[in-house]
Amino acid sequence: SVHEPQHLRRGLAVAVGVLCSLPAGAQQRDTLRSDTMVFRIQEIRVMARRPVTTVGGASAVEVTVDSLFLPPAPTVEQVLRELPGMHVRTNSRGEAEISVRGSESRQVAVLVDGVPITLGWDARTDVSVLPAAAPHEVNLVRGLSSILHGPNVLGGVVEMSVARGFQFPSAASAQVTAGYDDVGGYATAASASVPKVTGGGRLLFRGGAGFRDSPGAPLASGIAEPVATDDDLRLNTDTRSLDGFLAMRYVRDAGGWL
Repeated sequence: SVHEPQHLRRGLAVAVGVLCSLPAGAQQRDTLRSDTMVFRIQEIRVMARRPVTTVGGASAVEVTVDSLFLPPAPTVEQVLRELPGMHVRTNSRGEAEISVRGSESRQVAVLVDGVPITLGWDARTDVSVLPAAAPHEVNLVRGLSSILHGPNVLGGVVEMSVARGFQFPSAASAQVTAGYDDVGGYATAASASVPKVTGGGRLLFRGGAGFRDSPGAPLASGIAEPVATDDDLRLNTDTRSLDGFLAMRYVRDAGGWL
């Protein structure tokens, strides 16, 4: 008839639904092998304390300058070339730029007794002109350090301690070095430290001077300069420098310092 009862239409819909679901169920049962065993695994619940704060940091390398294999009257460039993870290159202006673990040179701060010297016009420091006789400790912080170090520290921090440091000498000392290389260059340096214990603290005086003279850097084998030379040295690599430093630090027993 044209007007089918409502209960008949519902019955036909349920029958069609059951018939459509039978092949899928039969196919799923057929895919299981006879030797297949099904196990129901109970849930695994892991409970741990949630920390309020997560403490992180960066690794650091601390070295003393006199423990490195360096030429007499070295520069900070020669010191940094001995540190692991540090890369030093000479740019087109003849300046020695530094980077740590592939960072950009502007992302590494250089501090002398806590004072950043990389806040110039291009946020770089030419470490080839810094004398290594002044710092007695060099700390390399690899990676992002504390915000107390200031800006430009995404790649790392190079801290040089001239008068500041945890190693306070117990007695006066002096050091004199001199050397001569195969191309005719020579260098000499001298430094001295005088500690003194006062009634309320400790006082340290440090001073020194250095002189370097080099006719140039030797050419590599098979390399010729555009301008003929008779000394087998690279052009415009001759250097002569004289430097000195004087530092004083006073530390009170209560913690204050000057």
